[in-house]
Amino acid sequence: MSINYKPSMFNYMVEDENILILYNSFVGVRSILVVSEQNKNRVKNILTQELTRESLGDIGTSLAEHGFMVPSDENEKTKRDFLFSQIVNSNTLELVITVTEKCNFVCKYCSLDFAKGKMSVTVQDNIIEFVKKNIYRYKDMRVEWFGGEPLLCMDIIEKLSASFIEICRKAHKGYSAGITTNGYLLSFDTFKTLYNNKVIAYQITLDGLKQEHDNQRCLSNQKGTFDVILSNLLQIKNNTNSAFFRINIRTNFTKASASNIDEYLRFYEKQFAGDDRFVFFVRAAGDWGGDRVKSFNGLLSQNEENNLIEKIYQKDPKIDFHMNYEFLEPGRTVCHAVRKNMFNIGCDGKIYKCDSSIDIACVGALHEGGKMEIDEYKVALWACGTRYMSPECDECFFSCSCIKGGCPLDIVKGYDPQKKRCSFEKENIDGVLKLFVKSQKTMVL
Repeated sequence: MSINYKPSMFNYMVEDENILILYNSFVGVRSILVVSEQNKNRVKNILTQELTRESLGDIGTSLAEHGFMVPSDENEKTKRDFLFSQIVNSNTLELVITVTEKCNFVCKYCSLDFAKGKMSVTVQDNIIEFVKKNIYRYKDMRVEWFGGEPLLCMDIIEKLSASFIEICRKAHKGYSAGITTNGYLLSFDTFKTLYNNKVIAYQITLDGLKQEHDNQRCLSNQKGTFDVILSNLLQIKNNTNSAFFRINIRTNFTKASASNIDEYLRFYEKQFAGDDRFVFFVRAAGDWGGDRVKSFNGLLSQNEENNLIEKIYQKDPKIDFHMNYEFLEPGRTVCHAVRKNMFNIGCDGKIYKCDSSIDIACVGALHEGGKMEIDEYKVALWACGTRYMSPECDECFFSCSCIKGGCPLDIVKGYDPQKKRCSFEKENIDGVLKLFVKSQKTMVL
């Protein structure tokens, strides 16, 4: 029996000069195709109608192989729901451990109030007991060290890491870790210690060149931090032979850094281009709450933010944007808060689904002997709240990346369709796709 094919609801296309770029969010970056000027009209025509297998032709068959044409009787929303269930029910134990909410920085747009201090020995021991008693339930374990500034508490990181590694070794479970740090205390010796404790993924922020960065990300005494962070990064780069780590250098663009983007991209190319261990990660600084951001007037307008990647694309930088490309993959934009086995353990021993400074994110607590008390209803709100979205989200081409999700915190607070927060990559999709095909090997039709 002949099978009819229809265009996928998750298709997106953008024209760039004489070519057409195609993308499908259910397939991800493997779907991305470049269509030559010669075949543009034919491809556009195919992607507007239902066809039999016999009438697809060579080009239509290639489109089907890349997910742009799907069987006519296929309910793609069911496939998306199944993808979501796999993400929610991941069997990896993910612990985000906030060792302190204190920080050595006072960033202009930071939402934290630094109210809670260093994690107590009792909470540390309770975490170890929880992992020891429950690791058998999971296929592996992943830890993210977080703060505040986590490197203020290296003693805790070393103690807990040693315990986790030994527990996982005895249980024959995989273990890996990452850290989000401002990088100021990340000396080469500290990096070696972290690396030896299986911390292989790092996120460090450079907010533009020295002047812009020091204005936005300064110490509590208002002194700049750019020179120290850059020195630390270059020490790691020049003195480490291992290829088994990755440092995402995140830039939260503001009006100042965006206006100086030419020079900043040249600086980054000179320092890090060609070293795959260092990845440029583009974001726009945002208002995530708190008091300090209210007096900060450097945030980009929505229009400026939406044009940020396009502006970078026009500069043709020789930079690896792999981190931004990852968000084109199915499910990759989904916040890890939706996963049932992800727990943010605050320095106070409470269990959160988001930042530990946000009371509404608290879903339980860790008690003596490693007993974790969880409110299943609150967890369900975080895990399933993305189902309650607008019809616009339900029909969106990008919905396999975010699973109609947006920010779970926004939904738990009370979903307002007028304030939906689409991902940075969705808002900048044209520029991201153009950057991708310029820098990656892509099939041409």
